[in-house]
Amino acid sequence: MRAIAALLPLLPAMFVASASALAVRVPLPLTAHTEVFTNAGIMLTGTEGARIYYVDGLAQLKAQLSADLPADPKQAAEIVKRRARAMGAALQTRAINASEGITRATYYGVNRVPAVVFDGHAVVFGVTDIAKARVLYEQSRLQSTPSGTRRAP
Repeated sequence: MRAIAALLPLLPAMFVASASALAVRVPLPLTAHTEVFTNAGIMLTGTEGARIYYVDGLAQLKAQLSADLPADPKQAAEIVKRRARAMGAALQTRAINASEGITRATYYGVNRVPAVVFDGHAVVFGVTDIAKARVLYEQSRLQSTPSGTRRAP
């Protein structure tokens, strides 16, 4: 037992061992695919490994590019062009992220944020700590039978 206890700190974090019971429990792996749908006003935590979509990204870009423009259309157009050039590749990246986010959210039926979609089929709404949302999802999976039906509480 002492040898096992000495090895515990060396085991990867995903393995939890109990030296007294000599039992090793291997939890379900993190979901293969985690997508988060949010907006710029929501602070997220625990996002490691998740794909984050800002569904208000196009509106944010429009606001950033058009802020405080003069009334003259030619001057305004020139300022917008300068701002877009200054943003460089980030402009395209943000626009693509927002467009993909809107498309995927529509496909999944996500109609509010924050929403965390796991493996393309399970959604957790209203949780801003993505690591916590993962725990909720994994607990839900553990409560399901192998056929996918839910156990009675």
